[in-house]
Amino acid sequence: MVATKKRFLRDLVRGGRAEQMVADLFTAADFPSELDKEARIDWDVKSVYGQAYFTTEVKYDEYEQRSGNVAIEVFNPRLGKPSGITATKAFFWAHVLADGVVWVTPVASLKEYLDNHSPGRIIDRGGDNNATLYLYPSDQILVDAFTRVDNMTVEELQAFVITHLEEIDE
Repeated sequence: MVATKKRFLRDLVRGGRAEQMVADLFTAADFPSELDKEARIDWDVKSVYGQAYFTTEVKYDEYEQRSGNVAIEVFNPRLGKPSGITATKAFFWAHVLADGVVWVTPVASLKEYLDNHSPGRIIDRGGDNNATLYLYPSDQILVDAFTRVDNMTVEELQAFVITHLEEIDE
């Protein structure tokens, strides 16, 4: 039980660092951002864009380097309800890897990808037995569904965000 609690706390800290990393990237690109503790169930980061805002769900994937797979959470079997990608109300999904690389995609695009591509593997009770995870080969899903943003210039990240936000109006 103590080991489980220690792992949970360690994961919580690492996840918080990943969320802050994403907030800092958006803030540096002139989208003032903060961790949104009020909306934890719906999204993690809230960023200002003009008179409006956009939101981002952030997932830290510690095991991707070792497994070669990206894990996308879809359900909480312990609570018997949707979670992760199927529950978020965020606009963007950020996937932060253990090496600090940050990949981002609109949630709608990721959902479409999942609808059209079968996972390589499904884990019914991952994490602390509270997550059904779809595993996709990293070299497939990251290239096909995400854009790496941690190595972008400020101008490139601004263009990436604005382009996707403007797609809402089309």
